[in-house]
Amino acid sequence: MFLDIAKKLITKHDDLYFLVVGDGDLFEEVKTKISARKLGDKIIMTGMIQDMSTIYSLTDIVLLTSKNEGTPVALIEAMSQSKLVFSTNVGGVSDFIKQGINGFYFEQSDVDGFVSEISNWVTNPHNYDNIREEARTTAVNTFSSTRLVSDIENLYSRCLKK
Repeated sequence: MFLDIAKKLITKHDDLYFLVVGDGDLFEEVKTKISARKLGDKIIMTGMIQDMSTIYSLTDIVLLTSKNEGTPVALIEAMSQSKLVFSTNVGGVSDFIKQGINGFYFEQSDVDGFVSEISNWVTNPHNYDNIREEARTTAVNTFSSTRLVSDIENLYSRCLKK
């Protein structure tokens, strides 16, 4: 799905580049498909990277096209860095991404939905500034260590009172 999205976007916007971060069972297969589709000059596969801060400094948006996820930490990390996120609606994605408010999600086969929304962003990036800021606010308020520690302290306090 990612390669279909990338191919359509590159056809519409020839100044786009993509990073595929990570590895796994499909790494070589994806690499071969990128080559076969002649996308090697537009899609760079990085392999596994431990420190994502450099990657986030190089990117504007983050795509997750998984067929199955729990709560994708990669999206939360990206949101905390004020990145626009575009994801398939899998696992817990719709629990923290509010459609069009702090990010976007699409059904698993909706390549054209991804392409349309990302194309809108390419054409009018400043129209998405509020979404980027709301993404950061959501990530920090919902998933920060400060909030998690506070929740645990409150839980323990309630248990002690019983």
